[in-house]
Amino acid sequence: MSNPPVFYFLIQVRFNPVTQMYQHVSAFQEALRRDGFADFNEETQLEIAWQQAGAAQPSIQEAHKKRWLFSDMEKKSGFVLLDDALIYHTTAYTSFSECKAAMLGALALLNKDVELNFVQRVGMRYLDHFSADSLAGFGTVLHPGLVGLFNDVPGDMRHSYSETVSSVDGLILVLKSFLSSASFMLPPDLQGMTLALPEKLVRLRTPQIVLDSDCYMEKRFPFEIEVIEGHLDQLHRQLLDLFHRSLTEQGRKLWQS
Repeated sequence: MSNPPVFYFLIQVRFNPVTQMYQHVSAFQEALRRDGFADFNEETQLEIAWQQAGAAQPSIQEAHKKRWLFSDMEKKSGFVLLDDALIYHTTAYTSFSECKAAMLGALALLNKDVELNFVQRVGMRYLDHFSADSLAGFGTVLHPGLVGLFNDVPGDMRHSYSETVSSVDGLILVLKSFLSSASFMLPPDLQGMTLALPEKLVRLRTPQIVLDSDCYMEKRFPFEIEVIEGHLDQLHRQLLDLFHRSLTEQGRKLWQS
């Protein structure tokens, strides 16, 4: 059993929509460039919504939305800016405090120019990777509910998936596990990830589990960096507790943090 690295970490803060956000991108990009995030790209996303009112014929509404991508030279850490959100993400996680500081610093830079009004969602997400020589090896360190029924299902198991959603203290916790018998599995919503993944994960050809833990709150409050920081600390405590609950006693001894 190898150590379970955090191979992807994300913080999202969603704020009031700014329809003229494109006017502020240049100043924000220059500030981030000076902080080491010199790689820049602009993308247009197509969003499709299905609408139906009463007995009327349903209609499909299409909208094109811009998003702006900022990353470091190696494409291991960066930001995604939307007209109503800022995301910090990294595939080179070192510590929560360092990532939190990066996010709060970028939010302060953005707010200095945009003057944001309120926050309506704060979220945080960890993806951990586990590998073993055999499927049975996961049972010693991971909760049985995350490993699946490979021992009880006939034939050669190819993959297994589980999802648990709960609410605690006004927060929503989501825990997913993706088990593959011989290859790395990235969650479907991250297939278009713009950051570079660690090569060693992609090359592995042994049984693997990706643990995807997400915690978020949806609540409107005035935009204040100190208040956002307090909520980030709260989310992190819940995710750390969730990670420990995902492990067996042996696993907790191996990965105390």
